[in-house]
Amino acid sequence: MKSCGIGLLVFLLAGCTTLNSQRRSQALRRDNDLSALKAHVAKLENRVNDIEGARRRMYEENDALRAEIKRESEKLRAELTAVQDLVKAVEKARARDRQKLVDEIVAILSKRVSVLLREHQPAPAYQTGREHTVQQGETLSEIARAYGVTVKAIVRANKQLKSEATIIRPGQKLFIPE
Repeated sequence: MKSCGIGLLVFLLAGCTTLNSQRRSQALRRDNDLSALKAHVAKLENRVNDIEGARRRMYEENDALRAEIKRESEKLRAELTAVQDLVKAVEKARARDRQKLVDEIVAILSKRVSVLLREHQPAPAYQTGREHTVQQGETLSEIARAYGVTVKAIVRANKQLKSEATIIRPGQKLFIPE
């Protein structure tokens, strides 16, 4: 039996060695897995930190952009107000200019109408005389001599005549005062 006991002891010792070797192998795998997980966690922590830093920078840039937009918006509001004020001033100036032009046109037309009215007024009712139709070749001085009046009297009686040197045309009707 002694030999059985030794064989059993050898068998048990061999089994223990194999069992110890498997246990060491499992422990080594666990240590490797644990190291790999720790490395992976460290990488994830670095990525989280990078993302947090990027998020902070993004918020800072967003705040800076909002501040710039606010400044630009205020600047544009001020420019718009200035343009609106300028438009109002231009509209007032246009209204003044328009009124000035209307006043000038009315003054010119009034003068022109009064001149036309004076030129085309019939001889005063209290003035007596006759109508003469100008013939080919006649002059104001010949007509005045024929009726025994002055050229000035004929010019005064006929507003369409500007002066004694006015050219008369055949067929033109003249009032000859007495």
